[in-house]
Amino acid sequence: MIVPAQLEQHERMKAIRARQSIPPRFEVLRRREEEAARLAAEAVRAEAARALREKIAQDKRDAEDERLKELTRAYRLAFDNKARPKRTVREIQAAVAVASGVPVNDIISHRRTVRFTIPRHFAIWLVRRDTTLSTPSIGRLFGNRDHTTILHACRKIDRLIAAGELPHSLMALVREGK
Repeated sequence: MIVPAQLEQHERMKAIRARQSIPPRFEVLRRREEEAARLAAEAVRAEAARALREKIAQDKRDAEDERLKELTRAYRLAFDNKARPKRTVREIQAAVAVASGVPVNDIISHRRTVRFTIPRHFAIWLVRRDTTLSTPSIGRLFGNRDHTTILHACRKIDRLIAAGELPHSLMALVREGK
């Protein structure tokens, strides 16, 4: 490799061999600047590549941490739910139907009157509390409802319980399920 001090001498010799005039000083300086710019660009690319490799490695570590957290949550749910009495979704729907006097088919139906919605929301709330089913799974069991409908039902029942406005027949099921 030619060092900058030798570059000028190299250029002169090249010019003499080609029987050309010696390149002016500013031409040599321009070539040096281009070489410096090329080296700087390579250094920037190398630094960017290193940073990208570090980011990918960190993302992999984060994904692994998240996976371990999910497994830990799943194990905790499995062990916590062993202490609870197991009731199936159908059993909960049947118990709410008997307590509220509304048939199971109407609890699952898409009717929107208060006579049907309160027992339906309560049944959804009990299923969410007593099982490990996800909200989309619960929604499918209650007439293909959206998961946000399930969340709304649970929040509504929580508000009714806090305000003491839940019918007594349904409150008996809350105490029975604990």
